[in-house]
Amino acid sequence: MWCHVAVPHGWKNKAFLVNLNDVGDEAGFPPNTEIASNASNDVYNQEPYYFNAKLKVRTFAPSGNWVDTDCGSAGANIAGNNTQFGKDWMGAVCTNPP
Repeated sequence: MWCHVAVPHGWKNKAFLVNLNDVGDEAGFPPNTEIASNASNDVYNQEPYYFNAKLKVRTFAPSGNWVDTDCGSAGANIAGNNTQFGKDWMGAVCTNPP
């Protein structure tokens, strides 16, 4: 659930991926709201789609062409937000996978 939605029906992103850089109406926020995430124990929960979500996508690459810099913060300057991307972001917020 770190990367994919809990309920896929009607989901807005390809491959049912969550994107905490672009949370919007589905969670009661304005479009393109970035959810703060700074540490490996930070997850986002908002029914019905988000359950222990962590993934932040900067660029949706074609299948088979993803690179580490496609993931990470969009860079919102909000309290408690790690604004890194790529391996640095993954190392900070994605340790101890389930």
